[in-house]
Amino acid sequence: MKIDIKRNGNEYVFLKNEKKLYYAIYSISWFKTKKELFSDKKQKIAEVIPKIGLNGVKYKITLNNYNLTLKLKGSLLKNYYEAFYKNDIYKIIKHKGYYVSIFKNNIQIAYYKTHKTTFNNSEKTQLVCNSDTEETLLITFIVALELTHQEHDEVGSINLGNIALEYKPFNKKWKPI
Repeated sequence: MKIDIKRNGNEYVFLKNEKKLYYAIYSISWFKTKKELFSDKKQKIAEVIPKIGLNGVKYKITLNNYNLTLKLKGSLLKNYYEAFYKNDIYKIIKHKGYYVSIFKNNIQIAYYKTHKTTFNNSEKTQLVCNSDTEETLLITFIVALELTHQEHDEVGSINLGNIALEYKPFNKKWKPI
């Protein structure tokens, strides 16, 4: 299954076969940031609150009334994100360059890739996942990790991808089932 993600400023739109499934927005109020995911019918599906503190980086997520935490793990140089959801362990690994893999119980279920350049505050990403995955959970992870504040007058930017060390190399042979 493939889901296209288009960014326009502080909003993401998620499309399957060119049909809008979801959209997400980023907002800042009184030094607190919030990311929200909505259905195409404007029903709120998820809320993400980033938290940075002495215990590291984590995202408090409410997805369809289920609470979970996406937390940065590993070492300072080689790290990944981890979350527990309905008795399963999810790991999100940012690889060198533009790829990010998603694992469920140590088995790869998806990856997404962001394009290198953006113009007029727009960006394109594609999620490739197994057909039996819970797409709203994967989309919520992407919203948590990728949707950040952008200035409206920004003309363009160049994404260098992940230039740090990687926890695990990207598996170029992986294909969705």
